[in-house]
Amino acid sequence: MSSGARHLISRRTVLGGLGAAATSRYADGQPVADTRTAETSPDPVFSPSGPDAEFYGAADGFPVPSPAVAQVQGNPFHPKYRVGAFSHFDELFPTRPIKHADTPWMFKRGAADIHYSYGGKQSSIAEYLSRNPITGLLIAKDDRILVEHYQYGRTDRDRLLSQSMVKSIGRNADRHRRFGRRDKICR
Repeated sequence: MSSGARHLISRRTVLGGLGAAATSRYADGQPVADTRTAETSPDPVFSPSGPDAEFYGAADGFPVPSPAVAQVQGNPFHPKYRVGAFSHFDELFPTRPIKHADTPWMFKRGAADIHYSYGGKQSSIAEYLSRNPITGLLIAKDDRILVEHYQYGRTDRDRLLSQSMVKSIGRNADRHRRFGRRDKICR
């Protein structure tokens, strides 16, 4: 695949690539990154802000609630705590560590001009990120990371909450191994 190849993928596939998302009501979003960087860089893109950043606690550095506040509020958290809570979930609730591989497998990187269609309108990843409060977005195909973008000051070192996304990917990968199927999420 050439580094400038353009791919059309479904909205479902784009959403399946989400690393994490802080969900809430939406207001008018502001573009958060230069389109050329977000869409064509093979390297991770880090944005210090995101749509409605003030609503999500930017003035307070995207605070993490105390474990006591987290237990009382539960999920969904008050909007000012969502970015902080969803990137520090392991500090708020019991978690189970998973041992990493002795020799990690490394993804290759390749930039791709990815667009998706929703409601009959073509959209880009940068447009999607400018409208939605996404803390981290990773899109990979086969052995290659095509898009890696973080907003609200999050980085590739943060542990982002993925909720049921990992379960869905794992189930499809397991089906592929057992039956040789390539379900939509694996394409």
